Amino acid sequence: MAAPYLSMWRLIACVDALLSRRIVVEEKVPLRAFTAEVIGEALDQLPPSSPSVRRVRTALHAAYDQVWSPNETLTRLIALRHGFPPPRTNYHVAPRGRHFYIDLAWPESMTAIEYNGEVHYKNRSQYENENYRLQLIREAGWDVQVLVWRDLWDPEQRRSWLDFLARKLGPPTRKV
Repeated sequence: MAAPYLSMWRLIACVDALLSRRIVVEEKVPLRAFTAEVIGEALDQLPPSSPSVRRVRTALHAAYDQVWSPNETLTRLIALRHGFPPPRTNYHVAPRGRHFYIDLAWPESMTAIEYNGEVHYKNRSQYENENYRLQLIREAGWDVQVLVWRDLWDPEQRRSWLDFLARKLGPPTRKV
């Protein structure tokens, strides 16, 4: 098990991926998707005092089932750690009848965080499609902040998007 070797955020990202992709595991009868219950039942078969089991249970309690990239997980965890309300992940919107998903959304305030990874700068077509998608989402009234990797690890840049959330959502419930 990789649990002892992964940071907690990476372990949570792994559980997010299991829950989000609905990976099917073969059991005696019938096939079932990975859900929190299935993972919990599997953990019940292992020694409860195992450090790996405890870490995976902790990750399972923090995991979401609609997260499609590890950096979405990290962005969500940073926002939560700074005291912001839980976001909706991969939240469906349909501006102009087009169907899109917002990485992290707070629908009540129409506030969104989009994480743009490597594919957005390495693939011109993907970059162009993403800009059009963001334009439509913004025209529908959403205030969207787009993040890249440096926004997560550079303290000044991280402070910038956390300040954006504070302006849009109100002050966080706790300071880190």
